[in-house]
Amino acid sequence: MQELQETIIQIYQKNIIFLKKNYFEIYKKIEDLEKNLLETYHLDYIDNHFELIHQDKKIYNCDPFYDGQYRAKNIYNNENIISLIDPNKTLVSYGDIDEEVETSEFINEYVEQLKNIEIPKEQSNKFIFLGTLLGVHLNDIHRVLNSKVYLIIEPNIEIFRLSLFLTDYEEIAQNSQIFFSISQNEEELKNCIINFLKYKSSYNNFIRFELASSNELDLVSKVSEILTLENKIRYPFAEYIYSLKRGFYYLKNNQNGILKTIIKKDFLQEKPILFLAAGPSLDKNVDFIKECKDRFIIVTAAAILKFLESHQIHPDIIISIDAGETTVRNQFDVNKEFFKDSLIISSIKTDPKIYEEINNSNIFFIQTSIEFLINTGLIPGVTVGDIGLKILLTLGAKEIYLLGLDAAIDEKTGETHFSSYYYNKEIQKEEENNYKNYLVDVKGNFNNNVKTTLLYKDMIESINEIKEDLIKGSSIYNLSKGAYFNNTKPLKLLDINTSNFKKFDKNSYIKSLINQLKTITRKELEKIDINEMKKESKVIKKLKTSKNIEKDFEKLKNNFPTSFVIQILDEFFLLTNPYSSYLEDKCIQLSQINRILNTFEEIYN
Repeated sequence: MQELQETIIQIYQKNIIFLKKNYFEIYKKIEDLEKNLLETYHLDYIDNHFELIHQDKKIYNCDPFYDGQYRAKNIYNNENIISLIDPNKTLVSYGDIDEEVETSEFINEYVEQLKNIEIPKEQSNKFIFLGTLLGVHLNDIHRVLNSKVYLIIEPNIEIFRLSLFLTDYEEIAQNSQIFFSISQNEEELKNCIINFLKYKSSYNNFIRFELASSNELDLVSKVSEILTLENKIRYPFAEYIYSLKRGFYYLKNNQNGILKTIIKKDFLQEKPILFLAAGPSLDKNVDFIKECKDRFIIVTAAAILKFLESHQIHPDIIISIDAGETTVRNQFDVNKEFFKDSLIISSIKTDPKIYEEINNSNIFFIQTSIEFLINTGLIPGVTVGDIGLKILLTLGAKEIYLLGLDAAIDEKTGETHFSSYYYNKEIQKEEENNYKNYLVDVKGNFNNNVKTTLLYKDMIESINEIKEDLIKGSSIYNLSKGAYFNNTKPLKLLDINTSNFKKFDKNSYIKSLINQLKTITRKELEKIDINEMKKESKVIKKLKTSKNIEKDFEKLKNNFPTSFVIQILDEFFLLTNPYSSYLEDKCIQLSQINRILNTFEEIYN
């Protein structure tokens, strides 16, 4: 027994040295725990085997060494695989974009080659351990898999510390890279998974995982949720390319230029604003909108123009952030007279054909995904809801009322939008790895919790992360029966006394606002922009003449870290490497890189 004790102490000390040298933050957590150890878990030797004990309850109820060998022997028989690519699924065109470089078309080129190819049974280049227990099975599974990259998640620091007595973590790290998430909060876990995905992205196709016990079941959905949110198809590389291309077009061809949003203004501080979006609560409260439409500045997402036209509610400010030609055309499919006096704030992603069709002199463009004009300002976001709110705050709105910004599905119908919305759908079933159909619980505005999709959760987080200096001095009231947003006040319509809001001449107000916006626009390139364009041309030339583009790309990435060409190509590699690696053929990827570089050459020449 004494010899056994000496052995596990030696393993522990070896692990401590390993952590101190390579994972100092975890070492410090262990050190702090041992200084203030109030033991709720402990290691015991019972019936000739080690046992993890929690409040006198055995966790294993068997020999952990037998458990580890059993898991390792059956590791290829379980179905614990997270598929980050679908080799048999053709992608629908993303946002009906008519461009030379389009993400779905690029991915479909791989899919055509990958269809009906069976997933290699022993493909496990990346592996996730969800929980450690005493960790014995980690070494056993590693000896079978010899995976290149591991993510080890253990929420309980006590359990992880006890695993140091029986698990040789240094052995796993000899030929593999380990990412540890030990006793981390949700944001830290998310960042750890992002780093895990970025490292050797070629392996991001089929990731196996092992669940330590049923106590870690919630980790499966948590990790799956983060992996879905971080999927590069969600906000693909091509969207940055056509934002860049179209941004230069609007700088030259739009009479108002690009809005400078880098500094907060006070243009909207005088009047209350009713910001309308397409959530389920919109049409349920149309009578309120009709009653007070002349007492607020009516700001609307472009998606609800048809709805407003049908109720004769004139929009004062229209916000449009979508890129696809068909999508935006459908949104503006109303009588042009209906919005001829409205101010339109649109993303530079907007298809130029739609801009020509709208033919409105009151359109101003903003940078929403890429700041191609330096020191001009970027308003990033997920949907028109969070981007629109940031625009209003940037222009100095002091009193904002949100309606239809539910960011949740209807609790009775499961609908995502108001009833007559062209894209409205009912979500009856959760779909893992589907950004728009994966349901999660979030804090409700009036209820404790509401159901929402990962898309809307992302939007909620975007609103919650609005900087304090942007919100300071503003009051934001959430009228919707949906999700709660930080720094907003839940307010029911019945509690609003509309007689307190006075009617005013809105046409004069909007005309004055348009004149103010004209004072903060960029209509031409400045010296700093031209210098950056020269650097981009240099990068493009080096890549086009490269004999080994992957090797040279990494060099250029270090030398030109702020280059748009480098950053966008990095997104391209993160998305396509898993497909290219699975196909074991670089020909498609090299052809696509050449097409991307040709597009960049057109933009910067």
